[in-house]
Amino acid sequence: MLSGSAGRVAVLGAGIQGTCVALALGEAGWTVDLLDRAPAPMLGTSIRGEGKLHLGYVYANEQSRATATLMVEGALAFSDLIDRWVPEPLDWTALRSHPFLYGVLPGSMVGTDALAEHYSVVDELIAERLADGATYAGSTTFAPVRELPSPAAEGLSREVTTAFATSEVAVDPLRVRTHLVAALDRPAITFHGGRTIEAVQRVAGGFTVSGRDSDRQVVNHRADVVVNCLWDGRLAVDSTMGITPDRPWLYRLKYAVHGTMPSAAPVPPSVTLVLGPYGDVVRHATDRVYASWYPSCLADTSTDVSAPASWDDARAGTATSEVREQLQASTVAALAEHLPAIAALKVDDVAAGVIVAWGETDIDEMDSELHHRHEIGVHDHDGYLSVDTGKLTTAPLFAQRVADLLGPPSKCH
Repeated sequence: MLSGSAGRVAVLGAGIQGTCVALALGEAGWTVDLLDRAPAPMLGTSIRGEGKLHLGYVYANEQSRATATLMVEGALAFSDLIDRWVPEPLDWTALRSHPFLYGVLPGSMVGTDALAEHYSVVDELIAERLADGATYAGSTTFAPVRELPSPAAEGLSREVTTAFATSEVAVDPLRVRTHLVAALDRPAITFHGGRTIEAVQRVAGGFTVSGRDSDRQVVNHRADVVVNCLWDGRLAVDSTMGITPDRPWLYRLKYAVHGTMPSAAPVPPSVTLVLGPYGDVVRHATDRVYASWYPSCLADTSTDVSAPASWDDARAGTATSEVREQLQASTVAALAEHLPAIAALKVDDVAAGVIVAWGETDIDEMDSELHHRHEIGVHDHDGYLSVDTGKLTTAPLFAQRVADLLGPPSKCH
């Protein structure tokens, strides 16, 4: 252990994964330095996605159902773990979106019968865990997936051949962020913003984390343990520790549009269109709407070790008005072919985030690894832990796995 810093851990990256790790380790008795290049936690992709608490329904192209099993485990631990780490339990009813319909398009990679079978198996996994006392987004009740007699009656167009009603929901990522960031305000946790991490070096008794502050001045942090939760710079920092991936990876720059519905317009349901490079609409409890159509909103991909610097403007929300207007128009128009009510969406924000996943082909390929998201988790390299980028769903679960792996600081002596 380092002299004068026994039980100190540096958590790299303050997205939802790093924030949850900091909270889990703070609860376990560690002194935590949470480092991020942004001026505050959870300002990136964590708050720009749809916030879906995945139950594995969308991973029907994976016959082993390993990804669905992981998503169920993560989703049914999500609210319980967060409630444990925050000062007061969250009002999950106010955070939950309207439940998702799954609309099947004619070009679906998986047919209706196979989808129904997959949904039934996933429902059995969910029922088993709920019977053991788990909750889903704060709720202990859950309705199995059912095929709807008329997609049109739910506001879907004739382009949608079949529709299923689910109990799957999203949670409002901005409101969840508010609670998680407030929970960081405790003596054991110090947030250091404006820290761009460049390298980690093993030294006598621990590690030195090196980077630069917002003025480009070199800064160093000493720690007994390092947990790398960086979203798009994790592999580059891992490489400074001599850790190289044994499989390919893919960065995707993906946009979404956000807005509200006019008071006189029909309100769309939450919908996921399956199965392939299609899209989602989320109607949050506040009636704010998230919408993304994959062919329009996927702006770029990269296999570099870090996300390209050319994406920085998009991620910062400073894309040109021409790009934003084009994305808005193409996304709303494409989704309106399947969900006509969305045509009236009053868009007030077009935001981009970076998605990182193992694999080298995109989701339009049947055998793409992006359809298989179970071989992810926490990797321990003798006190240097690296956490695979997963879904928002799995962030609290992986954070607790980090805390369970490290135990209380005294065990490190």
